Amino acid sequence: MSIVFVHGWTLGAELFDRVIDGLLEKADGSVNIVSYDVRGHGRSDAGDPGRANLEQLADDLRSVIDACAPHGELIIVGHSMGGMTLLAFAERHRELLEARVTGAVFVCTSPGKMWLPFKRMPGFGAIAPRVLGMGSPSMIRDTRLTRFAVKHSVFGGTARVEDLSETIRQMQSVDKRAFAEYGLSMMQHERDELLPRFDWIRTVVFAGTRDHLTPLRHGRRIAMGIDGAMLVVESGAGHMVPLERPDSLIRELSAMVEESAASDSAARPA
Repeated sequence: MSIVFVHGWTLGAELFDRVIDGLLEKADGSVNIVSYDVRGHGRSDAGDPGRANLEQLADDLRSVIDACAPHGELIIVGHSMGGMTLLAFAERHRELLEARVTGAVFVCTSPGKMWLPFKRMPGFGAIAPRVLGMGSPSMIRDTRLTRFAVKHSVFGGTARVEDLSETIRQMQSVDKRAFAEYGLSMMQHERDELLPRFDWIRTVVFAGTRDHLTPLRHGRRIAMGIDGAMLVVESGAGHMVPLERPDSLIRELSAMVEESAASDSAARPA
């Protein structure tokens, strides 16, 4: 059994540290945990121009699985852009999804219809690339004003100072070109029709009531589109549920691992 964590736009693998620490305390050593910086973030290079998109991230996820978790069952956890990557993975690597993925966790993410109603505004498609190309979170500084803005736009209005500073540090590590390319890719992301591919996979969807980036309605669409999916609504949480509500993620992931172990035991001959 392996659990693979895929972080979101402008963040890094450290986003899941608190969740992973909690899982390691509960695990018996039989669970392989994989967490990595996606291309253009943290310690991972952006690669060639034009490669920072959800399709490439799905292929990268396949490469990470092949290298770090080549055998056994898989649980994949995707936060924000990482959840969109999981949907693109289902689109591009269906055979692996159906053969090995037994658990999927979508955290503060969306199946599509991002940035509405702005996308419907005349000229938005032409302006968006220029706007994204002009700015980058790599240019921000860890100041009191920045922490205030992050606390109220990314978190749910309350956050520990160390979590704010760590989030800003991760944002500063993003490649400027990759930042813009990912933004455009997410703007084009429309994958509601792929949700039924998870019907036979145990799926949990997390959404925060104060998430301004992927509001609760996006999580509801994911849960409604997957037969048997469980929606966990985190009251008062923003977009950073792995930091704001790590115990909830630890609880659901531990349950998935225990269920898998029980199934394996039941399948074994006496």
